[in-house]
Amino acid sequence: MEPTYYSIHDTYLRAIAQQRGSGLIIALRRYKNKNGNWPVSLDEIKSLATAEIFVDPINGDSFIYKLTDENFTLYSKGKNNIDEDGKRDRLDEEKTGADDQLIWPQKGRNAKEVKTDAH
Repeated sequence: MEPTYYSIHDTYLRAIAQQRGSGLIIALRRYKNKNGNWPVSLDEIKSLATAEIFVDPINGDSFIYKLTDENFTLYSKGKNNIDEDGKRDRLDEEKTGADDQLIWPQKGRNAKEVKTDAH
């Protein structure tokens, strides 16, 4: 029963991380609408969201936010709390231990392809 519990708990934490990440994306969009550009760090949107959504429930640390050429990436460092640049081991690849959870851009999409400028 114990492995099942941990699996369910991990799924729950990933869902909460996704929910909080969505709140951060909304705050980031509000910032861009007001200022014309994406913030340099999540600190710049602290006043646009509750303090709770800045805490990654998977590891108790902060989410990773990085600006790209035209957009940004947002992800959790996963249970190991190591920044692996938003990468996660896949079933068909050699296991590296990478367990980051990508929140934005959505999986399977290039940041340039995702239209975050839509209102």
